[in-house]
Amino acid sequence: MVSKTEKTRVSIESSGIQELIVFTSFIATVIFFILNSHRFSIEEILLGSIFVLMAAQAIFYAMVGFITSFVTLDEVESDVEFQNSIDKVEASLNELIVQETNKSLSV
Repeated sequence: MVSKTEKTRVSIESSGIQELIVFTSFIATVIFFILNSHRFSIEEILLGSIFVLMAAQAIFYAMVGFITSFVTLDEVESDVEFQNSIDKVEASLNELIVQETNKSLSV
């Protein structure tokens, strides 16, 4: 059985944000090295690009770890259930108030 924390982790990883972070870091690195190409050799540019991509992946996985350790689906699910219960109780009370008002007006 898969835990809710694992489901959260999988849903974050499958959302596409990882590819966006890696792509953005790659484009930023390429722009940086193009603007400063007179200071770096080809080997330094390649190694720098690889290092930045690996660092972006590591930062992403660290962020996912922090998110899943601090926010679990159990808490969010219980909050949603509690809010749904509050809404149902308020709707029932409003319905009773309307019924009582109708009874008092008809008498």
